[in-house]
Amino acid sequence: MPKPRRKLPKGVQVRKNGTVLICYKNEFGKIMRENTGQSDVKAAELMLAQARTDVAMKKRFAALTFESVKFIDLFNDWWTNHGSRTLSKFQYRTPRVIARFEKKKAREITPDAVRDFLADLRTEGLAASSINQCRTILCSVFNYAIRFEKYDKNPVSVVPQEKEPPGRDRFPEPEEIVEMIRVCEEKGDLELKAFLILAPTTGMRKGEILARKWTDIDLDSKNPSINVRITKNREPKRIQLPDIAVDALRALPSYGHHEYVFPAKANPRFRGNFKKPHAWDLGKRFRRVAEAVGIKELRIHDLRHFTASTLTAEGVADNIISLLTGHKSRELRRYQHLREDLKRGTVDLIAKTLEDAQRNSKDRNGASSAHLLHTGSKTEKKRTGKGSK
Repeated sequence: MPKPRRKLPKGVQVRKNGTVLICYKNEFGKIMRENTGQSDVKAAELMLAQARTDVAMKKRFAALTFESVKFIDLFNDWWTNHGSRTLSKFQYRTPRVIARFEKKKAREITPDAVRDFLADLRTEGLAASSINQCRTILCSVFNYAIRFEKYDKNPVSVVPQEKEPPGRDRFPEPEEIVEMIRVCEEKGDLELKAFLILAPTTGMRKGEILARKWTDIDLDSKNPSINVRITKNREPKRIQLPDIAVDALRALPSYGHHEYVFPAKANPRFRGNFKKPHAWDLGKRFRRVAEAVGIKELRIHDLRHFTASTLTAEGVADNIISLLTGHKSRELRRYQHLREDLKRGTVDLIAKTLEDAQRNSKDRNGASSAHLLHTGSKTEKKRTGKGSK
């Protein structure tokens, strides 16, 4: 006799092809039928129980509506209401994120998809910090959507950041900067020339320089200056400009002709519902000029290192340096420890103090005490046991 068929639980149906459906009422009383994609009735029962629980907690319908959400819609909402208002310069990295995910549904962006994206950026040769910036954009988009109940989970949160190398010790020499300025003059690149003068003489960050409008700059008073209303540390600052910076700014093509000091040029990489009013990067031009004069491993941000390390080496007080550059006291310590000529100058200063004390002692006692610095005092010999029979 054929084995009697097992009676299926209420809400569970088996299709002709063997796959199992579950049936339940949603939050609005409408009967929903979902294909579980499998033939295991026990598993379908568990899925049905979970669906009914989600309906009771008013979670099921929302979760299903998220299935059709497009990533680009989440991104545009995030950019309009959050991303464009930050100081993190997201706009420079967003083209890569958009190019990869703009045509995908949010549900298609899984942790594996995020890992693959970061791996491809690594293959392209992007630095760890740049890869992490792209990851930050993705993570922020999903977190913002969750906060305002436009999505339910963040697939980026479980993907770890790239490990970034420790802080750099590269400090450009004055001769290197002068040579790069000379090449800019030969090539007629007045913008990069002005940048190469402004960055090391003012200690300003790249973003602070490139985002400036002419209304932020006073070139006509007896004390020319540049005003930064919002800095990375959220503290405004006004920086005086040396004569060479004033001359370089007056020579710019934008002087008297544009709102921004460094206006943006057309760039097909930037897409979306935002505009780029001013330049965001001079990296390629900077590297080309550095290569032309044989300078290796130099980055734009190293020009800021030059400012702090030079002032520190000249003995300028930390509080004065921090007013200029915006560094915190703890950040300035790295310049005191990393600059080799500064370290040598420090030990030379200590040695000079001892030598001065030695000369003073000789003047007072009429006899040289040099042997105390080289052979040790009698007390020291007695303590160590040296010189005893």
